[in-house]
Amino acid sequence: MVMLPRLATFLVAALIPLAASAQGSPPNADDISKSEIVASLWCDTPDQLETVLRAHYTNKVPMGDAMAEINRDSPEACVVARAIVAPGAEVRRLTAGDNIMSLRSAKVMGIMRGPYALMMRPQIWYYVRIVAALTPL
Repeated sequence: MVMLPRLATFLVAALIPLAASAQGSPPNADDISKSEIVASLWCDTPDQLETVLRAHYTNKVPMGDAMAEINRDSPEACVVARAIVAPGAEVRRLTAGDNIMSLRSAKVMGIMRGPYALMMRPQIWYYVRIVAALTPL
């Protein structure tokens, strides 16, 4: 299992120069050296991500239904995946249900499918990290 992150990092380093980023330039050495695999819910925009999270955690809509609602207008706008990324900054924080969440950006350079890495043209996606769980008083 320790080999998987190293293999993914190697694949990113070896294949990333072949891809062009959404901004027109390939990832730099800093992106590659800081790359990691992040398993999360990913969306094209922070607003889409927030909508899905609020529907699921606050309104108790099943996650699949909340994602389907967003994806109805834009197929695959939100997906659950393990992605090879250069993590970015926090975009915003929100409280949904009993959780405080950090919505973050990342430059996604590939997707993990089982033990394999599928490289892609790098682009910015947004993911969530739960920062704290609130305890009712």
